Amino acid sequence: MEHLPEKKAKHRPSLVLVAAIAVIGFGQTLKAQLRAGFDTTECVSALQLGAWQSISLDSIGKIKSSFRLIKRSRVVGMYNRGDVWKSDDGTVWINLRGTVSEPLSWVENFYSAMVPGIGSMTLTDGVRVEYDFSDHPRAGVHVGWALGALSLSRELESCLDSLYQNGHKDWIVSGHSQGGGLAHLMSASILRKVQAGKWNGLKIKTYATAAPKPGNLYFTYSYEHLSGRDWCFTLVNAADWVPETPFSIQTLEDFNPTNPFKGAREELKKQPWPKDMVLIGMYGKLVGRLEKASGTFEEYLGDKVFEMAVEPAYPLAVAPEFAHTMNYTRCGTQIVLYPDASYYERFPLEQKNVFAHHLFDAYTWFFNERN
Repeated sequence: MEHLPEKKAKHRPSLVLVAAIAVIGFGQTLKAQLRAGFDTTECVSALQLGAWQSISLDSIGKIKSSFRLIKRSRVVGMYNRGDVWKSDDGTVWINLRGTVSEPLSWVENFYSAMVPGIGSMTLTDGVRVEYDFSDHPRAGVHVGWALGALSLSRELESCLDSLYQNGHKDWIVSGHSQGGGLAHLMSASILRKVQAGKWNGLKIKTYATAAPKPGNLYFTYSYEHLSGRDWCFTLVNAADWVPETPFSIQTLEDFNPTNPFKGAREELKKQPWPKDMVLIGMYGKLVGRLEKASGTFEEYLGDKVFEMAVEPAYPLAVAPEFAHTMNYTRCGTQIVLYPDASYYERFPLEQKNVFAHHLFDAYTWFFNERN
């Protein structure tokens, strides 16, 4: 099953919402050159392009805007899709779709063991690719989103290369929800290519909205070092639970080698008997439970998800070697949207809809209030 038929996304934004985002996004003129720093107009435009992921190509063609759609990818990976746009000022915008209602789109989220930040992987269509998200030897990234980002990179690379060759060297990568996690990983991959000498002179900025955590602390270190704090942003509604995911479990193996906690057992042995035995026993239980929990999460959210959901749907896929870490960490300069009483009046916490604080209308509310 190389390419699956496209289904409608769950939680379609209304046309009223789409129009509202358009008004917010184009109330100001986009800058003629991509510059460092968080830009509200750029961020709202990124949200708008995300909302347009649920609109057909025919409908997009009827909307008057400062953007022109260059390419809409096929549905690849586990129902992933990406759009490439060009704004009037020549900036290239890469927007990656978030989760849709198809079960396999959700499987991608739960397929959350980690793989090393650099290596090779067999995609859902059976093609094995080399990948590079990080130069840190201990970096780990979410396996499901790595599959999605790599599948979309293959799909969009020729289009992006053509735009680059024609002088378009200002790129913005964005995505909402799952798309935000994919945006971080695709940006990291592009930055590593630039570092290796491809696409010299490229400037890339990232806006990941409502994004979950895409990798471990060492991935974050390397990604933020490459991108710079003024070029990579993650927008978080403080009432939204999705940015809290996936589960994070830190073990001794996630510490740097010089961390004194890694050598605590030897220090405890220096205590007088029987105090040493009591303390060593307590230490062993604490450390052992963390290691067991991390291993259990890797087993069920890696091996089991692959065996029960990924492999049956994609027989050509091959299970990867996992990175043996579950220490998920947020990445990018965090822009917090902090709810107040008027927000909660519009979006009560007790709403039964678990996505009430996660969708486009909740995120764009903050910009509506300030315009």
